[in-house]
Amino acid sequence: ITKFVSTLGTNAPDTVAFSLYPNPAHNQVAVRLGNSSATIERIKIMDYMGKVILQQAGASPAETVDVQQLAKGIYLIEITTSLQQVATQKLVVQ
Repeated sequence: ITKFVSTLGTNAPDTVAFSLYPNPAHNQVAVRLGNSSATIERIKIMDYMGKVILQQAGASPAETVDVQQLAKGIYLIEITTSLQQVATQKLVVQ
């Protein structure tokens, strides 16, 4: 007797879209979630080696980050949402 079962696999992680502007940034950068049912819980800015340069807590779907103290260069900005979704984008500071 042959028994057919459903296919095996893993669930794809939830993705979260966010916008980052202006990019390149000079003084401040605005971070806004595309999904309004979540809020930004944490924002991390890291250098390309993964070292955390700046970390900021959030509590809304849109946050502003002061980047004046950062040296000119290319960074990674990572957000974690209230739904524990994580997303990363490139940030250029001029």
